[in-house]
Amino acid sequence: MRVATYKYQDHWDQPFDKSFNSSRTAVLLFSSLKEDELRSALEPLYEAYPDAHIVGCSTSGEIYKDEIFDHTISAMVLKFEKSSIVSAHIDADLDDDAYEIGKKLGDTLQANELRHLFVLSGGWQFDGTRLVEGIQSALPIGVTISGGVAGDDSGTMESWALYGKNIGHGKIAALAFFGESIHIGTGCEGGWDKLGLDRIVTKAENKKIFTLDDKPALSIYKLYLGEKAKELPGSALLFPLAILDQEGNPAKIRSVIDINEEEQSLLLNDSFKEGDLVSLMSGNLKRLVDGAYNAASRASASLPKQSEESAIIAISCIGRRRMMQRRTEEELMEISEVFDDKTQMIGFYSNGEISPGLESLSSLHNQTMTITLIGEQTDA
Repeated sequence: MRVATYKYQDHWDQPFDKSFNSSRTAVLLFSSLKEDELRSALEPLYEAYPDAHIVGCSTSGEIYKDEIFDHTISAMVLKFEKSSIVSAHIDADLDDDAYEIGKKLGDTLQANELRHLFVLSGGWQFDGTRLVEGIQSALPIGVTISGGVAGDDSGTMESWALYGKNIGHGKIAALAFFGESIHIGTGCEGGWDKLGLDRIVTKAENKKIFTLDDKPALSIYKLYLGEKAKELPGSALLFPLAILDQEGNPAKIRSVIDINEEEQSLLLNDSFKEGDLVSLMSGNLKRLVDGAYNAASRASASLPKQSEESAIIAISCIGRRRMMQRRTEEELMEISEVFDDKTQMIGFYSNGEISPGLESLSSLHNQTMTITLIGEQTDA
């Protein structure tokens, strides 16, 4: 496997290596540029790789090596020697059944020797949990899924996914990796701490929570935020909710996106069920940075054998970036510490992350750092 990375910031940082072009080539790109500027910037990339499988999405910040950029394009080109790639996409409306859309995508891509699916969803309003469950239901046991939900520039909620030259808000794009030679390692961790008492969701509808322990959800939420409650809804990303497991440990973290004073409700970026046990979460810099390091370490440990070159796709939540602010790049530096200089990294800040958990199937996460490590064993 050969790996090359490129950054666009008013211009591309280097000429494209056209020797990478092939049907075994994947191009991943992440950007917060406006669509017109993006299309213009991508023209030389399309010219260089006419036979490649190209997918991408919008971001809340681009990751290039161990730095964060805005209003750029972060791109990675992967040329495999033995492994095969198939790409696919689906255009979905927000009213569509996310599970059925996911199942349809999974059905399209399943085949012999399928090892991994990398998925990018263009719309944060889409039910990401059901989407991933639908994809997983169509795949053979042991096939893993990673990826993320597109971010948006400065909270505009204008997100998109890209497949080839097609860009759309309701688009879901995927890369499927096939063959015994492909090796994928994944890691996922948050680093957030529980805050206050555990609560039971007593009234919820889709992505809205109306009551916790039969009390207005927003009033309880504000109680724990203190002075930060005055900064809602902006400060909500600093205080996500966790769905707890039977032992009371955080199993999945969900971002609070908006509030409704009249309804006294919380709007989250994924659905909750009545009866869910939840807890408010808070973070500190060290725990979040340690979480990124642990995610990278798990990805490295789960890869059986690295090729001479390997690639990292790092997807982290916009809530983490807002929490860490100017020190956000520290989590990227910690990831770089785990790998040698033959491993190249790009990624983006998202509205949701897709990855296998510690002891679970692939699922949607929030407020986490997720790592997808790609390598290819090419020796006999």
